[in-house]
Amino acid sequence: MKVSLSESFSMQVLKVLGVGLAVFVILAAPGASQYILKGTQKAWDKRALNRTLGRLRKRGLAHFFQRKDGALVVELTENGRKYLSIYRSGEIELEHKRFDGYWYVVFFDIPEFQKRAREALRRKLRAWGLYRLQRSVYVTPCPCEKEVGLLKNLFELADDTVFVLKTKVIPKQELLRKYFSL
Repeated sequence: MKVSLSESFSMQVLKVLGVGLAVFVILAAPGASQYILKGTQKAWDKRALNRTLGRLRKRGLAHFFQRKDGALVVELTENGRKYLSIYRSGEIELEHKRFDGYWYVVFFDIPEFQKRAREALRRKLRAWGLYRLQRSVYVTPCPCEKEVGLLKNLFELADDTVFVLKTKVIPKQELLRKYFSL
C-alpha cells in the first residue's frame, strides 16, 4: 500500500480500510499504527482517528459494528469501496508509444445508476489526453486496451458497457493528427 504525504488523513484511513486492515487493532493498540502507517503526514493519534472515522461514517463510506468480544470493527461500505476505487483510478497511467498507424477508439454506454463510474471514466480518459469525438467516444493513437480493461474492472462495469476499437480509418483524421502532433 502506497500512502502519499500529500493525501488527506481521511484518504489515508480509507486506503487502510480498503486493504482490509482492521482499525479496531489500531484503536486497541495505539503503538500498532506506527508500524502500519509509516511515512504518513500526520500521526495517527486516537482522537484524530476517531474524528475521521466519525466523518467517514456520516458520509456513508464506513460503518461500525461491535463483535461479541466487545471489539469495535470498522469496515468500508459499498459506497466507500466505490469512492476508493475512483480514487485509485488515478494510479493507472496510459503508456504513450510511437504511433503504429492504428487509432484506438474508446466508446461506452454506461447506465445512469453507475453515473459516478461513468464520470470518473470520462475524467480519466481526458487526463490521459484522449480526444473526445462525441460525449461517449474518445480517440487516441496509443494502445489502451489493457488500461481501459483495468478501469472497467476497478469501476465494476459490465463487459458490454465499455469497448476499445482498433482501426486504421477514422473520421477527422487530419484534425486528430494535428491534435496528437503526428
